[in-house]
Amino acid sequence: VTKRTVLNTVCDGGGYEDLTEKFFLISRSEAYAGKENNVDEGTPYEYYSLGSDLSAAGTGNDSNRIKYRSGSATYWWLRSPNPGYGGSVRIFYPSGNLYGINASDGNGVAPACNII
Repeated sequence: VTKRTVLNTVCDGGGYEDLTEKFFLISRSEAYAGKENNVDEGTPYEYYSLGSDLSAAGTGNDSNRIKYRSGSATYWWLRSPNPGYGGSVRIFYPSGNLYGINASDGNGVAPACNII
């Protein structure tokens, strides 16, 4: 599938790039958390939009974004950068809320693929 990813405004000049992927990380917009730097990185997946606690796409706590590891809610990476910071990327906290955090921090991933 072709996936759009926002580029960091500090290091990569902003904008976006489209890449063809077999496995990928979910983007901010695909997880029903709005656009990153006014770039739409994809239509929200129904799992996130239809099951959302929010009335519109946003960054508040959303229980359908909570991922579990060994029975405990955990952090998980998105493919979206935090565009105004050179070393920061987007994650969801265990609460299901969107944040930006250092790319060097250890967090979980929830890889995805489209099965046709």
